[in-house]
Amino acid sequence: MKKNDEVMYEISKQMGRTELLINFTDIKNEDFGIYANKDFKLKSDRNFIIDCLNGRVDGRILEFVNPYIFFKSYPLDFENISSFFNTIDVDKEKFVRSVNGTLSGTGQDEILDVDFLKKIFALTEHALWAISRNSSMQDLLDYGTFLDSMQFEGLDIFWELAFKNQKFYFKYYYEYELNDKSWLEEYYGKILSSTKKNIFDNFESFSLSVFDDHARTQIGFDKKVSDQVNIIKQNFKEYLSSIISSDLDNFYTKHNLDKSLIEFRTALEHFQKVTFDIKSNNL
Repeated sequence: MKKNDEVMYEISKQMGRTELLINFTDIKNEDFGIYANKDFKLKSDRNFIIDCLNGRVDGRILEFVNPYIFFKSYPLDFENISSFFNTIDVDKEKFVRSVNGTLSGTGQDEILDVDFLKKIFALTEHALWAISRNSSMQDLLDYGTFLDSMQFEGLDIFWELAFKNQKFYFKYYYEYELNDKSWLEEYYGKILSSTKKNIFDNFESFSLSVFDDHARTQIGFDKKVSDQVNIIKQNFKEYLSSIISSDLDNFYTKHNLDKSLIEFRTALEHFQKVTFDIKSNNL
């Protein structure tokens, strides 16, 4: 019987993975609540989540995973977080870890599953944003379940891992005000400096790597827009140069492109703005 249950669970995982791929491959689909209704075991399965991210499922699903997976140990025998909190006093010695004073990187390394975190932060630029919005993760921090009660922003290791992902720097440039020089004064400022240097050393190839995410047509496929986006991609070096030199209008005119249509039906206007700001603020 147990073997049959295991087989059914594996089938369930594969079905769930396929469903997730269908629903989340398109970065414009922001109905991430679909994942919130997944089986509790799937949301607690590190390997399954890694499979999803490897399959280009949007990393923002991390907002809905079981937050215990981010720690080195978590109660596998509890079906949900609320039941765990009901027994927290009983299991205090096993599951509650207090750290006096300000947490150091070493203290966090002892409690968090750093190997798993390194994998997911490398696979998606959305990891920091999604985990910070995971309400159950915030509950764990508020209750002091593994650490002293604290805010997510105090977990330095999450920032360190995020700053190592070049796409995070581009995607969340405005949201986290990454142009602010004060970031470099933090102890992980060297990591940010190194990431920025890698971006600028290979600026054209890096920009091309994030271009497609912004060039997808919104609200359904549009062949005219798709064809014009392909022209941009074929002349990408010239396009990038026109962004940096504030000469986009001439580029669009030269290649007979409809600038208003492209910027309305894609996210390329945002791409252009971030590209210009990043380059001009770091010359």
